[in-house]
Amino acid sequence: MSTWARPDDIIDCPTESQRILFGPTRRRVPRMIDLTNPVLLGPVQNQEHYMQGVVARRKQLHRANSFNSCRKRTRISENRRAVIMASLPSSRQKNADTVFVSLGSAAENIEAAVDYLRDRRNAKVGSIHLKRDPPPFPKLPSSRRWPANANVIILERTDEPMAGDNPMGRDIRTALTKALVAQGRPSDLALPSITPEQMPRLFSGIYGLGSRDFRPEHVIGAYEYATGTRARKDGKSAEDGVSFFCLRR
Repeated sequence: MSTWARPDDIIDCPTESQRILFGPTRRRVPRMIDLTNPVLLGPVQNQEHYMQGVVARRKQLHRANSFNSCRKRTRISENRRAVIMASLPSSRQKNADTVFVSLGSAAENIEAAVDYLRDRRNAKVGSIHLKRDPPPFPKLPSSRRWPANANVIILERTDEPMAGDNPMGRDIRTALTKALVAQGRPSDLALPSITPEQMPRLFSGIYGLGSRDFRPEHVIGAYEYATGTRARKDGKSAEDGVSFFCLRR
């Protein structure tokens, strides 16, 4: 005759770690695991340490990727698209030679910093808010969004160091490339055409990993980096051809 195990049975702790936590015995289902009132258990890493780990991993993965660059890469689905919504007032984009591109709630902090930079520093800076959506592919490449040779700062709350760009950056770079007029012919008639002279310089920044705070001063720092008045902590700057940075302080 079999005996049904009960959650309140007292059993011997099977491991030294459990003996440290519970003593020599414990309930079969420990009190901290209440099946009728479930909770989330597990470690919470300090945001600063988590983000430092992500940045350190990027260098290691880039090094590993260099040894595997000849491997076949995964195909990217043509259905992976982003529809652009310029939902911010046009005054924040008018005459801008540096434009922030962001997704979701990050735009709120960027809006505040853009207003500050325009009002206090007379900076020609703007902001575009993106909205993910199904196809068709978008209107972003239009030269009306920014003047020729503008700085476009793409801020994302994720990091994929083994990819050529982070997800939003890949979509934007693809759109710009498809819209480019090469040898007098557009690459894709469905997109507003741009010339090589109108191609912006793309900067890629990451923020907020592990719930790290994202503040207006991060936006100001990104603007200063893209416009050549600030360097990264390793001393590299936009003038060195470095377009990636991390916002974590």
